Amino acid sequence: MKRYSETVLNGHPDKFCDLLADCIVREVYRNDPEGYAQVEASVWSHQLFLTGAIATRNRAAIDVRQLLVELGETIGYTATNHIDASRYQVHDHICRLNADPLQWTRHCNDQSIITGYAGYDGFTNWLPPEHYGAWYFRAALVRALSPGSELAGHGPDGKVLLVLDEDAQGFRLHTLLVTLQQHPSAGYLAFTEQVAVFLYAAYAQLAAKDPRWYAAWKDIRVLINPNGTFIRGGSDSDNGQTGRKLVMDYYGPRIPIGGVLYMASTSPTSTGWVPLPPGPMPWSWYRGAPPRPGYNCVMLPVSTSRWMSAFAATGSCMTIPVPVFRWMRCDGRLRPECWHTRWM
Repeated sequence: MKRYSETVLNGHPDKFCDLLADCIVREVYRNDPEGYAQVEASVWSHQLFLTGAIATRNRAAIDVRQLLVELGETIGYTATNHIDASRYQVHDHICRLNADPLQWTRHCNDQSIITGYAGYDGFTNWLPPEHYGAWYFRAALVRALSPGSELAGHGPDGKVLLVLDEDAQGFRLHTLLVTLQQHPSAGYLAFTEQVAVFLYAAYAQLAAKDPRWYAAWKDIRVLINPNGTFIRGGSDSDNGQTGRKLVMDYYGPRIPIGGVLYMASTSPTSTGWVPLPPGPMPWSWYRGAPPRPGYNCVMLPVSTSRWMSAFAATGSCMTIPVPVFRWMRCDGRLRPECWHTRWM
């Protein structure tokens, strides 16, 4: 059966917006661990628009431009790139409230349709293999774009799309398409050949680790910048918006998802992590960012320590049907180990 998936690199305008919103939310929680944040970012050309609201007990002095420039330096949007983060004109319309954030976050203040489960095994990080493959090549490219690495100076905008056939033998990679922003000084043919050599080495490592990726490289249709030279990347080639890459960030297109609870740019305080011992798992609710490494954890649709203590003491504080997750650590990421849905 044919399977499809895609991921984008950090310089893609949608992912750039996600990363910037994440930076702002982290600053809110650095200022007030119980703060409230709901931040959206959008970009076009060198125009950046920020909307939403934050609430902290102490007025949060968040320097958005500093965060923007630091993010640009981290991912490669600097003066040597077509997009220079320091040149963005920032339209900041975030409402900054000096108030008790618990009036918004004392109870779960949003709803969402959540679907997700673990499959396959640790060699695919419990993800559908096509989505693991897309993330594998994405991670390899991001590492290669860092200073001093094989593709340094190129990027950071790009996309990975792959098609594979899943059969009894394993995962036969059929098509691997990579669109990658290139430096203006690089010739098109030389650049694509350089990327092809890198992708071949990355695929060889993947196949050596997991023999189910059994296709020979010569039989894989590899497309690199098939639309031609790609220099004007980032927000000069496409507009960007937070939340457009939720499918990419989670289980891939095979698994339907929906709702704002997946988004890192919104407040995580409507839920809370509780470390639990191995064994039967109490009722839980899925929510974005993982807990500290090494824990089996669940999430609660409440945020305050009072409710979390009540949950830990009684094993239950909810009266609605919710999914059960058991979390485990796999290759640096946390994925649910099992999935059930029952009434309490």
